Amino acid sequence: MHDLGLILFFGLARKQSALTLLAGALLLCPATASPQQSFGSISGVVQDGQGAVIPNATVQLTNVAQGALFREVTTSSEGTFVITPLPPATYSLAVEAPGFKKYLKNEIELFAQDRIGLPPIVLEIGSAGEAVTVEASVEQLQTVSAERSGVLTGTQIVDLASNTRNFADLLKTVAGFNVDTNNANGLRTDQNAIAVDGTSVIDVGNNSAGGWRMNSDIIAEFKVLTNGQQAEFGRASGANITVVTKSGAKEFHGVGYEFYRNEWLNANTFTNNYAGLPRPRNRNSTFGFNLGGPVYIPGKFNSNKEKLFFFTNWEFQRPRLFDNLVRLTVPTLEERGGD
Repeated sequence: MHDLGLILFFGLARKQSALTLLAGALLLCPATASPQQSFGSISGVVQDGQGAVIPNATVQLTNVAQGALFREVTTSSEGTFVITPLPPATYSLAVEAPGFKKYLKNEIELFAQDRIGLPPIVLEIGSAGEAVTVEASVEQLQTVSAERSGVLTGTQIVDLASNTRNFADLLKTVAGFNVDTNNANGLRTDQNAIAVDGTSVIDVGNNSAGGWRMNSDIIAEFKVLTNGQQAEFGRASGANITVVTKSGAKEFHGVGYEFYRNEWLNANTFTNNYAGLPRPRNRNSTFGFNLGGPVYIPGKFNSNKEKLFFFTNWEFQRPRLFDNLVRLTVPTLEERGGD
């Protein structure tokens, strides 16, 4: 199972050579080659109704969105299992053992760097053709690590208002972040570390990510570790921010959008109203699209749509800059004359 990442770079839009640049900027990125800093794990123990452990039980983990079996393991002699590394996704878990009913647990949400320890999985005595499905459970507590973190999903990133369409504007929603300066736990802003799919995007020259930008619609989620980070996060003393990009799924999904700004949509400022001045000109248009789905050839390749996927995003900004009125205080003629 692989994801095909399509990253599009456009040169001068008015030149025909942009098509050549577009074709040359197609990057194929297998998911199995992604750095593991953004990956997580799921662990648990399998027991019978009396609390005795069940060794050699088969544990299957399926990626719900892609409809593909992601990993299959067997429990140890102590009845335990650990499935790692796992990319962020929503999974379903199936456990089978001879003489017991099949156990199914749905909707296991794994975010970036999560280490999920499941409650004991209790198998009931019965035939293999019977199944027990767990649809919902109490909120899971973080018991595997001491981290303190916050997660924003792709839906929240798109739905929450952001004047600049920059996901960094939403860091202030995470506990431990200063709402004015986006610094964590009282440390300086340049002490944060940012990684995209596990790859650092920090400029080591100035210890910031000021030259890097990613539009909101390509982000599946981002996670902010503010305290109690694991050993692999040792570069910065501030927060560790991990961005996870979207990937393709079993079904085709896409969206087109435009965000339009104009002064006639804005309210005037208090000082302009007081001085009888019009609203300052402010015009900007941001538009784009994204598309994801399976890569397949019916009857020839990946017919079940569970082995290869793609996701692509394109965004263009068209700002119009104006020299708006600027209010300055200057010396009067008398003051310039020495009065």
